[in-house]
Amino acid sequence: MLSVERVGATTWASRGAAVLAVSFGLASAREARASGPLGPQGTAITTSDYTVDLFQGPLTASNRVTGLAGAVAPLAEGIDMHAFNAASPAIRTAHSSQVTEFDISAGLTFPGALKGLDFDNNGTRGFTYENFIFVTMAGQIQEGPFGIGATVDVQQYDLGGTTGAESVSSVAFRLIQARLLAAYAVTDELTIGGGVRGVLFSLRDAALSRIGFSSFTDLSGVLAMAGVGPEVGALYAPLKLPLRIGMSARAPVTGRIIPGEAVDIDEHGDRRLGLLYLPSRVDLPWQIEWGVAFQLGPRPLNVKWLDSRDERHDDVERYRKTPDEQRSTVVARMGRRRYEKLPREKLLVSVSFTATGPSAQAVGLESFLAGVVDRSGEKISFTPRVGIETEPWPTRVVFRAGSYVEPTRFRNGAPRLHGTAGVEVRTFSWDVFGLFEEPMPLRVGGSLDIAREYFGWGVTAGIWH
Repeated sequence: MLSVERVGATTWASRGAAVLAVSFGLASAREARASGPLGPQGTAITTSDYTVDLFQGPLTASNRVTGLAGAVAPLAEGIDMHAFNAASPAIRTAHSSQVTEFDISAGLTFPGALKGLDFDNNGTRGFTYENFIFVTMAGQIQEGPFGIGATVDVQQYDLGGTTGAESVSSVAFRLIQARLLAAYAVTDELTIGGGVRGVLFSLRDAALSRIGFSSFTDLSGVLAMAGVGPEVGALYAPLKLPLRIGMSARAPVTGRIIPGEAVDIDEHGDRRLGLLYLPSRVDLPWQIEWGVAFQLGPRPLNVKWLDSRDERHDDVERYRKTPDEQRSTVVARMGRRRYEKLPREKLLVSVSFTATGPSAQAVGLESFLAGVVDRSGEKISFTPRVGIETEPWPTRVVFRAGSYVEPTRFRNGAPRLHGTAGVEVRTFSWDVFGLFEEPMPLRVGGSLDIAREYFGWGVTAGIWH
């Protein structure tokens, strides 16, 4: 599966007042310095004894996940849902027919400018987001009831504006999240999974930072952070009910700062880059996610996976085209025929909730770069999500819509309501130069995510199921 996404925003009024205020605060801190914890809200940051809260509210995900507003923890099937439920690598889809199955996925956000955008929802628009790029790569292998999956997400953008660093006018933000998950279907109805989430965060001079293989692990520059944390997940899918219940829990990932070569350590032990005081920690807070999905209509939501090794010999022989045809090929054809006989009419409704933990002594990313205290993550944040999926034209068109409330982590921000939509259309069939035994139906589609001061869109292409 290959998806391409883009994030954009409308342009707002001048940010001159914000820049002047930040410059005044940094200039005041040049002479007057108070060692110790952060000062009151709105004052200059004059210590390294604080944390940067890396919580991100806007949804950046695949076409289906975006269309469903991220309410996919109780669905969990498909490689694009690893980040929402750690049990997903072992979840068999209705069209799964082989004992061993592989899947790979890649996605790309085209670079674009997010000018005037309150991206982190802190109530201000003091920075310009430019050259935004989001790359995601994933793969999984399923062997009977077992599943192993790995995903890597790379997010980068340039943050223009004042940073207080005399030698750096604009910094490139990069956040790499990598997951390694293993899951097991305990029964036909219960699947559990777990793994680790690794995070690599770095800030570099935007003039020197370009996406490249060698730069992914380059820790030079302004600063970097690396850390890991465990996560677990579970899915209950009763075969006799059109219902699914999912849960996932992710431990916090907190890493100590690795200062770059240009950073000075003063007599108080604080790390400084020009007028900018660097934090001592970066925190990706804990999360607990849970939800329920139900489906109306004749199409079943939960279909028992049939182990091809249990297929009766007589049934296999009826589908065999030639005497020397391999049994695995015949069984795969049988699975496709069973899947094609399933009714298509449905209305899937999925609801989920995410609780995100607090970050102690923390400010937001923009606050850190501006050098002014804007506290973030002082309390637990909640994100409710709801999504629907249906086929208004069975076997031809899938439509999705949803909504989620993005919380604010800041004192001056306010929650904002997102509306999402997505569509996929079946196009033509192709055997991909003989790679498949039968021509495979292909699809194209797109998705939208709209909110106050935010607009994201994406396109996708792949195999129709």
